[in-house]
Amino acid sequence: MLLVVNGHTGSNETLMGVLLDTKKGFNNSHSNPSLFVKKSSSSITILFIYVDDILLTRSDSHKYVTELLSKVGMLDCKSCATPSALKSSTSTSDCLPFTNLSLYRSLVGDQQYLTITRPDIALAINQAVKRLLRYIKGTLTHYLHFTSRPLVLQAFSDSNWVGDTIDRISTSGFCVFLGSNLISWSAKKQNTVSRSSTEAKYRSLTHIVVEMC
Repeated sequence: MLLVVNGHTGSNETLMGVLLDTKKGFNNSHSNPSLFVKKSSSSITILFIYVDDILLTRSDSHKYVTELLSKVGMLDCKSCATPSALKSSTSTSDCLPFTNLSLYRSLVGDQQYLTITRPDIALAINQAVKRLLRYIKGTLTHYLHFTSRPLVLQAFSDSNWVGDTIDRISTSGFCVFLGSNLISWSAKKQNTVSRSSTEAKYRSLTHIVVEMC
């Protein structure tokens, strides 16, 4: 389950007092005073407070995804192996426009929240919504894992030269690991057209250098 609350009212001190109430079950992180963790035998809940924003996430993302699919009647849909099509096509039903704009906006918002624990769908957001739902259907148990292995910082980057055959713009992607834990990632189109695959790769490297520094 994921929840983002913007502009919450009341002081942080009051909220922290409520969270640390023994009946609530939250514990304050020793490394970050804005981070609160609640553990049970079956799940873990993490709540982060930053200025006037609240980020709440739980380990039972399976339940969140199931409710998302049920919302649009796609619990029994046929799943697909990738979040976006490997080849562009104008005939697939996945790209047909939604007649219910309110539902479409709601689905895109739900999927954006899901990227907090599902970086594999970050690039496909706002593209073919129905195809992405079919991909999620086949990957219900996918989510981030965190371990306490040696904390060595590693970073990887790549690019897809001329990934969009319409505007000829390449796609950059990178991921940063602390030990075996994925802590930062990005997948998005570059700002300008790269005239070679080498140029596209250097642009991707620039993004990850900025992230690391």
